[in-house]
Amino acid sequence: MPELNKDDPEVQSALEALLQEQYAGLVTKRDELLAENSKQKGKLKELEDRLAEIERAEAEKRAAEETSKVAKVEQSGDVEALKELHKQALEAKDNLIKERDERIKELNANLHRYIGDTRLTEAITAEGGVPEILLPHLRGRVKVDAQGEDFAVQVLGTDGKPLLNKSGDPASIRDLVAEFKANDVFSRVFASDVKAGSGSRSVPGGGNGTAKNPWKKETWNLTEQMIMKADAPEMANAMMAQAGIT
Repeated sequence: MPELNKDDPEVQSALEALLQEQYAGLVTKRDELLAENSKQKGKLKELEDRLAEIERAEAEKRAAEETSKVAKVEQSGDVEALKELHKQALEAKDNLIKERDERIKELNANLHRYIGDTRLTEAITAEGGVPEILLPHLRGRVKVDAQGEDFAVQVLGTDGKPLLNKSGDPASIRDLVAEFKANDVFSRVFASDVKAGSGSRSVPGGGNGTAKNPWKKETWNLTEQMIMKADAPEMANAMMAQAGIT
């Protein structure tokens, strides 16, 4: 096969058109992911509102039952029974407070994870990566904290301490994603940066335009499969599932 002449204007034009088309595909995928995140957030809010409504109805029902029970005991004049009811009421109150605190803790954890996943997905997509594969590896490297009415996302090192970038400033999520993109194993799930035409502009989506999956028919590669299974088994399993292999 003759070698491709990259200096040929027609070849440059064809490469430029191909790269632009692939870049547009990445942008579309990013927009779809952001729209899906927004949709899921709405569903989460609906579920929380419905749960709160059910909890209020159950609380009102329990209160009505307790009021009726107390009224009957008071009419009977049984002092010991009244003491027992008072004890039960205090225990029920403590249990409700405990349940409420646990529920608030659970909702906060879900909200923090959602915010972290959203920021990570945006950064991964912007770098041409595959969020479905990278998110499980990146989640443990971010910490979300409430700051008034807003939330701050802090990037952590592998030791769990705040990560600093080369300038000595707190690392951003884009810094974290760039670290994974430079990794020999995880770089496989990022689109390449290829210079197009005669200029020096780098167009995302070069090479094959998307991260190669060695289990897919069109990019089947036994060597890559063996390497990935040895170096990154979780990524290998994700790609196999993506290719419909169980």
